[in-house]
Amino acid sequence: MRNLLLFIGVFMVSRVFSQNYVELFMYMDNSSEMDCSIFLSNDNSYCIQLSFVYDDIVEVKTLSCGTFDRKGKDVILSDAFHGYETVFHEYDSCLVAQKSLPILSGKVFHRCSYWVNPYIDTANVSYEAIQREREAYDNAHKQLYKLKTGKYASSDGYDLVLQKSKTYNLKCKGHCLSSGTWKRENNNLILYDSSLGFPIHLFIGESQLIGKILPSDAHNLHPFKWIGSENTSVTKKRGFGCSRKH
Repeated sequence: MRNLLLFIGVFMVSRVFSQNYVELFMYMDNSSEMDCSIFLSNDNSYCIQLSFVYDDIVEVKTLSCGTFDRKGKDVILSDAFHGYETVFHEYDSCLVAQKSLPILSGKVFHRCSYWVNPYIDTANVSYEAIQREREAYDNAHKQLYKLKTGKYASSDGYDLVLQKSKTYNLKCKGHCLSSGTWKRENNNLILYDSSLGFPIHLFIGESQLIGKILPSDAHNLHPFKWIGSENTSVTKKRGFGCSRKH
């Protein structure tokens, strides 16, 4: 039943926009609510999608998209928004993450026997556009907002912990997307990912943080509300859980 739901979910969020051949690799774990798909097109574009399966509901998020290249048995993916590289090694009909975000680390992706073209609209989103938005935000908000350490949560399943030691942890649906160090520049919060060495930018607002381009979603704004100290339970405060199934 789970395989059927995931298959339907992939097709529901996908739209064929060309005749490009697409290789599909999938990671599935029955002990977790999260599955993951890697699409490699013959025009050297790629897309990585996360699927969160809850009973009869499948929620799909785009973790990364861009272009890829093959060097021997290595498949190197270059993210279009953040510029980082993810490296997979190919073993027979499988891909294994060698250098990746924590959410992909150590996972084995198996080649599947069906293909679809995921439609990813990147026309209105670029690193340069986000840079201009950050500059415009600083110009429009000269007064420095207070930035608290502790736990932040969004209503769509993202959790962020800012520690006094200048380290952070960013999760989506309870799964670690990124961790590393953070610093503040005016009303911009910059998270430096330690796995792949790229920055994630958030706006500092009045009693909230606002994420624009996050790994797993490049199109929507994500307001993070401060919910308490580092030891605060996110699930109790927010009113919904993201715990893994066992």
